[in-house]
Amino acid sequence: MVDQASPSIGLGQSADARRSRDRLIAGGVISAHTIEHIYGRGFLVVLTEIHEVLGLAPFQTFFLDGIRSLAAGTTGMSSGLFVDRYRHRTGHILWLAMALMGVGYLLVGMSPTYTVIVLSIMVASAGSALWHPPALALLSHMYPDRRGLLVALHRSTGNIGEAISPIIVWALLLTLSWRGVVSAGVPIIAAIALVIFIFMRNVGGPKPEPERASFRYNFQRKGPPLAEAMRSRGMLTLLAVSAIRGIGDRALILGIPLYLKDEVEMGTGLIAFHVALFTALAIVTGPLIGAASDRIGRKPMVVMVMAVSIVAPLWMASAGEGPGFTGAVALFGALLFSVNSLTQASAMDLAANRGLEGSVIGMMWGIGTLFGFGASLAAGALAGWNWNAVFYFAAGFFALGLLVSLLLPSTSGGRLARPGPSGNHYPR
Repeated sequence: MVDQASPSIGLGQSADARRSRDRLIAGGVISAHTIEHIYGRGFLVVLTEIHEVLGLAPFQTFFLDGIRSLAAGTTGMSSGLFVDRYRHRTGHILWLAMALMGVGYLLVGMSPTYTVIVLSIMVASAGSALWHPPALALLSHMYPDRRGLLVALHRSTGNIGEAISPIIVWALLLTLSWRGVVSAGVPIIAAIALVIFIFMRNVGGPKPEPERASFRYNFQRKGPPLAEAMRSRGMLTLLAVSAIRGIGDRALILGIPLYLKDEVEMGTGLIAFHVALFTALAIVTGPLIGAASDRIGRKPMVVMVMAVSIVAPLWMASAGEGPGFTGAVALFGALLFSVNSLTQASAMDLAANRGLEGSVIGMMWGIGTLFGFGASLAAGALAGWNWNAVFYFAAGFFALGLLVSLLLPSTSGGRLARPGPSGNHYPR
């Protein structure tokens, strides 16, 4: 990576110095992802408290989670091209993402009404979504031969945050209101945003050529790389798998804790434990799956994960509650977001060297969360009728995703990516 403030850095450094610098940058990006997900997953436990304190119907609570998904999806899909256009400002975009998230959750904690909570959640979720395109594009450029592993490691540190945050939130709820809990972590986010601004604000790739810097250029019918990439069958199939998987995941991510709250009448501590199970095992399984995809290909791993995922919601429906239900949640958690990481890595394989990594990550990450909005509304309606219907709903979409995944292109380590135009890549 070339520091824009000091262009000679990286050019004049030894190979060992550049590798050390790359490791520091990658480590910073990956570590900061933990904090971003502490809020994201811990908020599910907060939502069960909001559900109870405000006396919300299941549909209203699912709508709150759906708004998070809608804001994240639209931001993710629209920000990718912006990230590529200003890839020389990657560090600034990462800082802005963290700052927006902190402001959003501060407003949630101060919100006097349900409507203001909805609007504040949109700000926080937009910040969270803005993080992913620049972060993953940066890692992809720095380590193209280990793209699957680095994307999975980025996801895995998010899993660490998601595994510990429900327990942290439960402990805080013993002494604080849900508003106090939401506001408590804002100073930490502010501190991380400041660190990113001070030490990483000049991290980024070369400024795009004037012609290729145009947003309009990428959507012309002939020649531009984004239009060409998005019209390919492989990319369209990847988007479809990501969207279908996002629908199933979103139904369960809030469906499980609300089911335990409303139907099983479980205490907040045990609900937090089950939410932690969403990602505890994935801290290990995620990187293993990502590394395996670098060796044997993305498609076989996507197909395997989709097939096994069908079992989890069917098991939940049959178990009802108790150890069997907990085991089903653990299985779901071991594979949660693995498909996302694999399809994102595959999309970057296809887009490598075109300067489009931010754009395709925005599309891949955004499409799943955008469709998650509809999934939340559907799951909320089904939950008001029968909770098992939510589990069968998720299983059905996982099965559909399995069928579509059989049509995926075979990619691994960027071997199928075509070289892009001169100057449209990040120098190593």
